Amino acid sequence: NKLPLKKIEINSTLNNYMTLTNITYHEKSETYIVSYSKQIDFIAKGEDNEKIQVGAIDDVPHAKAFKSGILLINPTTWNVIDEIEFQDDTMVNDVKTMLIQLDSRTKRKIEYVVVGLTNITSEDVPASGSFCLYDIITAVPEPGKPDTGYKFKQFFKEDVKSAVTKVCEISGRFVVSQSQKLMVRDAQEDNSVVPVAFLDIPLYVTDIKSFSNLLLVGDAMQGLQFVGFDAEPYRMITLGKSVTNIETMCLEFLVNNGDLHFVVSDRDDILHILKYAPDEPNSLSGQRLIHCSSFKMYSTNSCMIMAPKNDEFSGSAENMRQKQAYQALGAQTDGSIFKVIPLKEATYRKLYFIQ
Repeated sequence: NKLPLKKIEINSTLNNYMTLTNITYHEKSETYIVSYSKQIDFIAKGEDNEKIQVGAIDDVPHAKAFKSGILLINPTTWNVIDEIEFQDDTMVNDVKTMLIQLDSRTKRKIEYVVVGLTNITSEDVPASGSFCLYDIITAVPEPGKPDTGYKFKQFFKEDVKSAVTKVCEISGRFVVSQSQKLMVRDAQEDNSVVPVAFLDIPLYVTDIKSFSNLLLVGDAMQGLQFVGFDAEPYRMITLGKSVTNIETMCLEFLVNNGDLHFVVSDRDDILHILKYAPDEPNSLSGQRLIHCSSFKMYSTNSCMIMAPKNDEFSGSAENMRQKQAYQALGAQTDGSIFKVIPLKEATYRKLYFIQ
């Protein structure tokens, strides 16, 4: 099946922003937030963020470093209506919009943009990072530009002593992966953020996804962990792990009528399907995730997202009244898009016979 395709030029992307790296949608303002990365001349700096003068020659070609930022884009005109540019040698690793709970008594939630940053200067200075929370507020449009009615407003920023690789929402709070830890943080009404729970990670997180109060964490070399989060008291519980050490690239949940599967891609361009099945004897009460199948993708998977699934094979009213099913959509570096859908046993056997 061919999907409709529309190409949109964001101003002069190659000249102004070079490479667009992440995209997310802000539902309240109906705008898109896009991060970008562009090359700049590398300047060696010390721990005090001052330029190292010893051995520096200005009139020769320099090595290249990176500079990143985020853009606020109005989809009615596809114009950039606001922009935040971060300091040199800073990379935007992840951008997501999240409904974050501010008051535990009233359960009031506000949609924020959470950005994970990493700052890399030179080989003698360890990498540092930070995470920022932005609100998108209404503003007076500029003269002659009626689409510029929204702006970024910073809610909170915290610097940490390690790279922030991924961010994710869970149960009205947000998770930040920093160094070899996952930190669950809770936002307060006084514009502060407090950590409430943590989990140790073997190496570093390459992808993290949530479904309700469940968390799926992918490690660069040690496979994935299936984690549950509890708010009373605050704690994170490891429910299961993959048996093999999958070098995780991307992952996503795949939920179908109470069955919980996971879709995981690795560095060898293989897509793995795993299942959480505590009732099966070889899963050791769910501590081991069951490996169901694998697919060779012939291209590197760059992102995955879970979306509601319609029943393509049976449109009866009875099936529509069943529990909501989901599908996993993925994109790859060669421009291709794929989706993984759960099937009933009878449908699977029919398709397998045709194959």
